[in-house]
Amino acid sequence: MKLGFLGLGMMGMPIVENILAKGESELYFFARRAEVIQKTNALGGKQVKSLKELGKTCDIIFVLLGNGEQCVDCILGDNGILSEMEHGMIVISSTIGVRFMEHIYKSCNEKGIHLIDAPISGGTAKASKGTLTMMLSGEEDAIAVLRPYLQVFCENLYVVGNTPGDAQKVKLLNQLLVGIHMQATAEAFTVAKNIGVDLKMVYDVICKSAGASKMFETRFLSLMEEDYHVRGSVDIIKKDLSLCEEMADTPLVLGKAAKEIFENTSEKYDGNEDMCAIVKMYES
Repeated sequence: MKLGFLGLGMMGMPIVENILAKGESELYFFARRAEVIQKTNALGGKQVKSLKELGKTCDIIFVLLGNGEQCVDCILGDNGILSEMEHGMIVISSTIGVRFMEHIYKSCNEKGIHLIDAPISGGTAKASKGTLTMMLSGEEDAIAVLRPYLQVFCENLYVVGNTPGDAQKVKLLNQLLVGIHMQATAEAFTVAKNIGVDLKMVYDVICKSAGASKMFETRFLSLMEEDYHVRGSVDIIKKDLSLCEEMADTPLVLGKAAKEIFENTSEKYDGNEDMCAIVKMYES
């Protein structure tokens, strides 16, 4: 099958690298940035000149854009990929929230195009290694067709529902915990630093104790080294926590507190830095 790709950013590019390294699929892409076009062409990707051409050419199109508005525009817009699709499948691996996913699903369903809700988790490091975790919801037969292509860059595949939007719900629950655990890690780091205990000792002990979390294990060391290179940005988590708040049927206490510190960090510092940069709010 001919694969299409839209969204060659920090997550999309390493995924495409893995697909092309496998050497078993034709991969077409649409991009605007010169450096992205040059790199993807060098890897063996085939550039198309428009979203319409991507829709007309490909059997499966992966969409990994920054937010719901971008996905709606590029998929459903007058010049979007859906306008030229007569068959095939759209796979949205962006975290765009339930409302946007349901809106796109309605339009795809009316045209007979399969839509698979497929957000990913794992960050840029796991994207490069091809060990991402993906949550999937959509038609069972379509997911079966898709699975061999996903296994190229995903280590864990979980089918969490039959309807697009179900996977968004699970991903946003994950992001809720990511935001809360990141705030807890930054807070614990600041306290540890202020009271003068050995930070490496604290890290080693807590990693083997009940207070550990994935975020603590990956970001406490980053805080010690003041390493803010991006694996998941402040602005991405801020966006995801807002989507989670929109989805929730109950008031979020810890989630709201986490969202506020990410919002404040983005406003006062640099929202493009790694999420562990929220420690700057504690330091200030």
